Amino acid sequence: MSLEDQAVRNNMTVKHKRAVNDNINCCENDLPCCQTSYWYQVMQATRNITRIYVFLGNPKVLVEMMNTMHALQMFDNGEYMVITVDMETYSYREAFKYLWQPEQMEKVENCEQHQKGFLNRGRSLLVVVSSPPNEARYRDFTSKVAEYNKKEPFNFTMPSILQKDGFHKYVSIYAAYLYDAVMLYARALDMLLQKYDVVTEEILHKVASNGTLIIEMLKNHTYESITGSSIKMDHNGDSEGNFSVAALKPYRYVYSTKMYNFTCDYFIRPVAGFQQGENPEYKPDCFYKPDSDSDSDSDFDCHIDWPGGRKPDDEPSCGFEHERCQSDKQQTSVIAAATLGVFLFCAGVITLSIYRKWKIEQEIEGLLWKIDPQDLHGYCNNDIISSPSKLSLVSATSYESRCGGQVFATTGQYKGVMVRIKELKFSKKKDIARDVMKEMRVLRDIRHDNINSFIGACLEPMCVLIITDYCAKGSLYVSYKYYDNYLCMPLGSTKFWAFG
Repeated sequence: MSLEDQAVRNNMTVKHKRAVNDNINCCENDLPCCQTSYWYQVMQATRNITRIYVFLGNPKVLVEMMNTMHALQMFDNGEYMVITVDMETYSYREAFKYLWQPEQMEKVENCEQHQKGFLNRGRSLLVVVSSPPNEARYRDFTSKVAEYNKKEPFNFTMPSILQKDGFHKYVSIYAAYLYDAVMLYARALDMLLQKYDVVTEEILHKVASNGTLIIEMLKNHTYESITGSSIKMDHNGDSEGNFSVAALKPYRYVYSTKMYNFTCDYFIRPVAGFQQGENPEYKPDCFYKPDSDSDSDSDFDCHIDWPGGRKPDDEPSCGFEHERCQSDKQQTSVIAAATLGVFLFCAGVITLSIYRKWKIEQEIEGLLWKIDPQDLHGYCNNDIISSPSKLSLVSATSYESRCGGQVFATTGQYKGVMVRIKELKFSKKKDIARDVMKEMRVLRDIRHDNINSFIGACLEPMCVLIITDYCAKGSLYVSYKYYDNYLCMPLGSTKFWAFG
């Protein structure tokens, strides 16, 4: 079953797939992919429709692809992830191949000199590898292999010169696979032979040579490998295997040769494993040690350090083609309408505020209480008065009230209504203060039955005319002055009756 079929089976959508050639084959065959712009073209064609890249191929080509993605700043915001699969078992000594090429490591002293922003680039990579063996158990297995190699029929002895230098012969992981295969075959054969009461040489040969029957015994069977892993055989008799996820974690990595030293404070380390068995599970794998002398993993954090601080999305929130969001035209129209509405609202509020302030200023400055002198009629300093000889007695009385020295008040006509006029004269031009104007505005707004309303004022350079309602009965002072004789008798009578 292909990787694409597995993805569909697990409810994943494969947007596209593309076959690429590694740089070695391209250059050997003089293909277009040998050009340095090849990966640039691939990334430009796929970056807008992809968030997670699954790479299957040579680690050297993987490094070239990720270098191009880094140059295009695709790792800056943590939006893209690269997942690569390596069928080889994880090896601490070879894990640098996922991050750097040897010729790149020769030119610099550390990973920061090699590439700025290396941390985001490294954290954007997840490596799926065959799970490494259990350190203690596998070390015991390799030591036994070395002992048996010295015995008959192998007789693989180590030269004395290598023994003096403390040389340890490396045992490949395939030795463990061979051991597991022999043990599985032996267990299956033993289970088949237990069905016979008597096992003869003929029966033994017949059963041992029946591969089909032995495979049937191994189907859907789970066993524990010499590496310490729990491995499950599927319905076809194939080993499903155990895999680990490796990611960039804080770890002091040193790569030394006679020519150069390369160091980095981060390295690709296993952080979790997919354990097969009766109940497959995904569990942390935080305590893998690259060598027996390493104690730096006692507090190793097995969580994945995501480049953007959180797990990246497999696709944008609106979809790759904005199919789950409104179209750009509709969104632009909504934004434009909202902006225009806010602008009009703000303009209306500002205009209303300015108008209100202007209106108050006009009221204070006198547009409402200021009266044009030409609007006053029958006032002696304004109108032309007829000769007193031609006036009737009633008119003469009225004339006296307007222009004479009587104590009532000077009167006139304003908009057809009799008003009282009080003239204030000054020896020089008088400017009315703003506070006085405010008081005039307040007086004009006062309405009460027992108060003569203030109507307004005429402002002239040397005098001010104050106009109020005219009270025909006169003021309290005038009433007391002119009707004193009439008041004395009632008041005296009241006193007489009060005191006997």
